[in-house]
Amino acid sequence: MFDQRTAEFMQRVVAQMKESVSLGVTSRRIHEDFALGSRKGKTIYFSVNDREEMKMLLISNGHAMAPVAKEGLSRSDLLASGVPNEKAGGTAAKSERVSVKALAGQPLLLGDAVSLPEQCHLDANWPTIAPSVRHASIMVVENYEVFDQVHRVRFSLPEIYGSPLVLYRGDRYESRNDNVLAFIEACDLPVLAFVDIDPMGLLIATSLPRLAGIVAPEREIVETILESPATGRRDLFQQQYFVAGASLNALPSSHCALPLWSMVSCHRAGVVQERWIASDVCCKVWV
Repeated sequence: MFDQRTAEFMQRVVAQMKESVSLGVTSRRIHEDFALGSRKGKTIYFSVNDREEMKMLLISNGHAMAPVAKEGLSRSDLLASGVPNEKAGGTAAKSERVSVKALAGQPLLLGDAVSLPEQCHLDANWPTIAPSVRHASIMVVENYEVFDQVHRVRFSLPEIYGSPLVLYRGDRYESRNDNVLAFIEACDLPVLAFVDIDPMGLLIATSLPRLAGIVAPEREIVETILESPATGRRDLFQQQYFVAGASLNALPSSHCALPLWSMVSCHRAGVVQERWIASDVCCKVWV
């Protein structure tokens, strides 16, 4: 079978003009399946004719003569470089992508202003859009449902943050966290964290570059939800404290997450941000 491993092995033999290789799984298969090389003990020797035949096999199967450095190449680049299987390594199909939108009734300011319908966002290559961002801040949203329905959340933001670029924090498949962090660094804008008010949500907020504040309702509203057994998520606190507690307990007294963490740790409960969707509360910036 002429698979990618076989092709890469032959490419190395041809490019390096190898006259012999150690006996292994791939070299044995090439020797036995293609009658190439002569075996002596645990070594296979290749003649000039053997290498010429390898070249012909590579060409006829659509491969380059030398190994292709696949790291960082897109699938189309792989095909253009002589790798017939576009999924054989290279960069993930959604590499360097982030998901962005604007708040309800506001334009998305990436060069030209763009108005998107509700529950729509732009899946974009972050190195391409980073230089054109004309928002004054970035709001990172932890959960996808809230990102998708952020138009249903009421905000009261200071003028300096009033029209943020809304950025999904991401998951394994969309707007991955490494891309989000790289995009934030490239934009060099103040960051607002719109996260769950629980140990992990607050830990996520503290990990963001240039964190300027955390988006959540007024203290009285958060406190009322946390202290009630019917609404305060004690399970979230119990599950997450072991991971996040030490870091949050070590926050400096001036950190914007500390007042919220004090409430969460006092009541040993959390609240997810989905609660603010279409509710009668208004979210402000905790600084």
